[in-house]
Order: sequence, then C-alpha cells, then structure tokens
Amino acid sequence: MCAVIFAALAIGVQLPAFAGRVDEWWSLEAASQLAPTNLTSPRLFVNSEIRSAAPSRGKMDSDRPHNYFYANALFETSELGAVGIGYWSDSELTGRSDAKHRRFLFENDLIPFYRYTAAFTPGWRLRWDLIYDIKFFGGYVRRHVPDYHDVSLYLQLDNPYLTPVALLRRMVVPVEDNRFDFRLGAFRSFRLPWTGLTLTPGFYADGGNGTQVCRRYGARPDGGRDYVPGFNAVVGYVRLCYSFSPWCSAYVGVEDFHIVRRSAREIEDARDDPSARTDIVLGVFGVTVSF
Repeated sequence: MCAVIFAALAIGVQLPAFAGRVDEWWSLEAASQLAPTNLTSPRLFVNSEIRSAAPSRGKMDSDRPHNYFYANALFETSELGAVGIGYWSDSELTGRSDAKHRRFLFENDLIPFYRYTAAFTPGWRLRWDLIYDIKFFGGYVRRHVPDYHDVSLYLQLDNPYLTPVALLRRMVVPVEDNRFDFRLGAFRSFRLPWTGLTLTPGFYADGGNGTQVCRRYGARPDGGRDYVPGFNAVVGYVRLCYSFSPWCSAYVGVEDFHIVRRSAREIEDARDDPSARTDIVLGVFGVTVSF
C-alpha cells in the first residue's frame, strides 16, 4: 500500500494543485478539505473521527475502535497571527477487560496555541503553530497514569505541489522525563472532477530520542543501555473527502502502519497483548464542521 501512496504523490506533482491541509491537531492529518479562507474571527472548528485501531507516537496503542474528538476556537490578531484554544479527547469504543481497561473519555487534552502564517510568492505559505498541550488521564480503571504537559512546534509549507509537515514535541511536565519526539511527513490533495470529492494520499514517520523510545517500547531486548535516536514507525494513508457545503465535510480513509525500528519490532512481537502489533491496516471515518 505504501508503494501505491508514494506513486500517487509523485504523479500529483504533475497535476493541477488543490489546497489540501493538515487539520488542527497532529493526529488528524488531512482529515478534511474545508478551506478556511475569508472567515471572520473567531473561527470555530469541530472534528469527530472513528478509527478501527489507534497508533500513537510510533506504537500501536490499541487494536480496538477509538473515537478522537477535537474542537477549537481561533481568534485572529491582525498582523500578529492568531491565538486559539483547543480540546481533544480519546475514547475507546469497546469494553474488553485487560490491564489497560479504559473508560470513555480516558484522555482529555486542553490545548492553547499560537499560529502564524507567512506568505511568500503566490501559492506558497509557511504556517507554524506553537502549542502547549496539557494531558489528563482520568479514565483508566485499574492503574494510575499521571498527567503530563508537552510543548510542540508544528510546521506546514503550503504550496502547489507537495505539502511537507513537521511536528517537534518536548515533554516539560514532569521535567525529569526528558522525552522528545517528532513527526515528519507530506501529503497531496487532488480534486476529482465532477464528483465533489477530494483524494488525499500522504505519509508520515514518527521518531524520537532514546528516552522516548524506551518509554514507548521498554528496555532494549539485547540488554543495551540506550537506544539510538531515530525513526520508530512509518504510516501511509489515503483519504477521500466529500464537502457538503463550505462548512461541513465527511471523509473515509485507510492507513497502513509499520514499526520500522528492529528492536521495537522484537519487543512488540514478544509481548502477550492483542494490541502488540508491528504492522496493521486500519480504517478511518470522520466528520468536520468549520465556521
């Protein structure tokens, strides 16, 4: 599947451009094709997405259906950019009992952010978001998960060809964790003639420093002390979006998840957990409203 996605991206460079975009929160890449041009302030955005499984930061967090919900309000500040406040939640949609059994709304994030977009030549814009993410984990049944805070920088270069994106994230609470991770990717959107549909193929790769890798997967299976920083997993995806109006759209998609770090694959293969998957294809369905 990944080979098909890369071929579509390569072909897309030769086709007329359509202004695709990555959505407001990092986990919802290219979810909708609503164009937020000429909108008055404040702008309100709501997205609800159901996924058949839930990869998170380079690891398959759950092999069962999840609902991701995200909403934000964005306030323009003229030449100084925009400020916003967002809310994100993650909910498991089944009740299978295990050591990680989680209630509905087991994670809730409060996300203040600042956004600035710099325009270059026509059709080229660099957007960057500075994000402070406060995570609350109150929905675990049989174990305690502490709350923690992240600071992130999100970058997106809009252009008529291929849109690269990057997310750099550092945990700041607890301060002793010293965890840093990143996501690099790209996507390309095509308007399908006479259909009202938009097709968006894309990919991203998750990675981090040695602390982040150890926290996600556990100690090295060969007994070594530290992991080498680098990439942990790669995801290719294709999404098909239909816009009912300038304010509302729905989409379906397929994602192809692979852990690429060898030691991480060995650890996941050895775990006695249905969610310990090194490769999985999952489905996505979502609805977006923006006004």
